[in-house]
Amino acid sequence: MSRSSSSANGHPSSESAPGGQAVSSANTSKFVRVVLADTTSNKSVLSNKTAQAWLDAQCDMISGTTLGLVLDASSRPEQVQPQACWPQSSINVPIAMLNAAQQAQDEKTIVILAVENADAEPSKCIVASPLNSGESAGPVAVFELPNAIRHQQQAIIQLMQWGAVWFGLLRQNNRITAPKNRLVTVVDVLTSSLVHTQLSAAATTVVTQLATHLECTRVSLGLIKKQSVSVYAISNSTRVDSRLNLTRDISAAMNEAVDQGATLLCPIREDGPPYVTFAQTNLAQHSGGEAVLSTPLYDGPTAIGALTLEREGVFDQDSIAICESLAGLIGPVIALKQEKEKPVAHKVWESMRSPVKQLFGPGQVAMKLYGIALLFCAIFMTFATGDYKVNTQARLEGSVKRVITAPLDGFIASANYRAGDTVQSGAVLATLDDRELRLKKLQLTSELEQLDKEHRAALTQHDRSTTAIVAARRQQTNAQLLLIEDQLQRTRLTAPFSGIVVSGDLSQSIGTPVENGKVLFEIAPLDNYRVVLDVDERNIGDIENTQKGSLTLTGLPDATLEFSIDRIVPLSTAQNGRNVFEVLAKLDTPSSTIRPGMEGVGKIYIERRKLIWVWTHELLDWLRLRLWTWIS
Repeated sequence: MSRSSSSANGHPSSESAPGGQAVSSANTSKFVRVVLADTTSNKSVLSNKTAQAWLDAQCDMISGTTLGLVLDASSRPEQVQPQACWPQSSINVPIAMLNAAQQAQDEKTIVILAVENADAEPSKCIVASPLNSGESAGPVAVFELPNAIRHQQQAIIQLMQWGAVWFGLLRQNNRITAPKNRLVTVVDVLTSSLVHTQLSAAATTVVTQLATHLECTRVSLGLIKKQSVSVYAISNSTRVDSRLNLTRDISAAMNEAVDQGATLLCPIREDGPPYVTFAQTNLAQHSGGEAVLSTPLYDGPTAIGALTLEREGVFDQDSIAICESLAGLIGPVIALKQEKEKPVAHKVWESMRSPVKQLFGPGQVAMKLYGIALLFCAIFMTFATGDYKVNTQARLEGSVKRVITAPLDGFIASANYRAGDTVQSGAVLATLDDRELRLKKLQLTSELEQLDKEHRAALTQHDRSTTAIVAARRQQTNAQLLLIEDQLQRTRLTAPFSGIVVSGDLSQSIGTPVENGKVLFEIAPLDNYRVVLDVDERNIGDIENTQKGSLTLTGLPDATLEFSIDRIVPLSTAQNGRNVFEVLAKLDTPSSTIRPGMEGVGKIYIERRKLIWVWTHELLDWLRLRLWTWIS
């Protein structure tokens, strides 16, 4: 229900609500004092009693109702005479209710008014529904409801429409003087059908309730299937056996009523119209001489089934009126529940049948042109072929990557290059602090000179044992000196070949200690690259060595690089929630503008296949996997 607001000058404004219902704001500061119409004549008394009974039942069905009226909207507001009111007989009627009744009568539709309080906030809503069937003037039902009832707008509109049909049937069949208990019977049975969501439970409840109210020995409800009425529910029974002769006789009686489109009785009334009642008579004889009544069920102009009642003694006029009124109201309910329980395939077919009729029927030139265009597109996709390519995430790496590590424990003395710099072979990348090593070298050199003197002295004295000991110490010191010299040479970290520094930045680490074996730089060549493709496991079966492909890098979107598959790594890794395989490829023509570490999108050319397969194979593969999971 859409919310409405008053205009700035105090006049109400209106707009359309869902379903075509008018929604307006109204000024409720004025009231009109009205009293129930005079009931001195017998006809007026009976009419007002019927309207009051109808209003009582309708207010019971619409929960939350605070005020209900049946007004004659054809009169002027100051001369209006309510036919019925709920819950009291003499009231102050807000002028908004009179305006709603007049608007509903003029527009021939259900009107919903939003009533605002002093704070300009909607506090109540008024629902007005014309009860005349296409006439220029007639009674209008007006209800005052809480504003919170808005979320039930569709249900209230449905109840108002059913109530209007019910009121119209009573007038058409000259039943305005019907007693209140007859209306209560119809409302009770109709309400019982709305309680259950399943068709079988609702139908069984309806026939059982109707059998109880009308004191019938058996009440049956049938539905049309394949152009014939079949018994669907029998009172006080949960199972219907179509093989029984009784069930066949009931079905024949229902078909007889539906074929003639009228309520059939057995025994026939003397003043009634001449109808064929062979099946009714046959059912009465089969039931032991009981009276039989069959009336068709309609959903709009379409017959959907029938009701058949059996009881001892004839059906009086009140019972016939109840059955006909109930058949007119219960038909749409049964049809709605029957439509709800239809299989999905049937609903899909029903939704497609109308467009198909429009497509192949007369007229509708635009739809036929669209259909021809879609047909040509389908034919083209079925027979046309295209390149089937596998799209992958790709990145560039150097074909060789050399790691420069710390040769010994020490401190960073200088850093000449960092990641991204191009270096030549033999260039000094960084140096380590060698002061401690030089002091160690100087110490060992002094020790070696001292040992030389001792060795010469031992030779002069011809002391062989001392000479041997000093010679061994000289060799040990000399080895240590050679080791120190080698370590001094390795404090200069040089590039093994020309290339680019992929990783490593020591410019902010001068003077910090490093451990032996720590990775300091990574260098890759600039003239030899490999492409690493991350292929999804769903497509790895289509990849083979020597296949061709193209690569577009994010940093160079205008350039396309060709590559050839070199090797498929037979190990999968998890990446972003999916399993991928690494596929290695070589660039056919390397470019001087590319660098290791650049990323992009690679497309591996497989072969030419049908376009319909290229565009739908991923969905079909997913459906096959889901079906296999569900079936097995």
